[in-house]
Amino acid sequence: MPDTLRVLVTGSRTWKDVLMLAAVLLDTWHDAVMLGVNILWVHGDCEQGADSIADALLCSWGFKPERHPADRHRWGRSAFTKRDEEMVDAGAHLCLAFIDLCVKSTCQRKRPHGSHGTSYTAGLAERAGIPTQRFGVMANA
Repeated sequence: MPDTLRVLVTGSRTWKDVLMLAAVLLDTWHDAVMLGVNILWVHGDCEQGADSIADALLCSWGFKPERHPADRHRWGRSAFTKRDEEMVDAGAHLCLAFIDLCVKSTCQRKRPHGSHGTSYTAGLAERAGIPTQRFGVMANA
């Protein structure tokens, strides 16, 4: 068991369920305490939704999350995808994905389905062998 668990938090920009997100973070923190290990929380630093909520909660609890903002100047439209790939490539012991419904008006996929970025990141984490837990209305998507 490592001394520090790296926990990747990813979530939809439309995520609003503070109570569910807080409960999951607290449960994960509790599990780490019971194992006698620290947690390094990692997220994509979006200004709204799950990343923002997680950041506010974690900071209020005394954590200093590792933030990975999307570099739009460098990557343009693919900045969010690149950021998500970099977070997964950096490794994690656990991925917590808070998936809301896709609300993109130009999306051609059959509805309902999960938000693209969070679903993509959760899938990347799973393919990388990172245990991934999905939460929300699209938890099974």
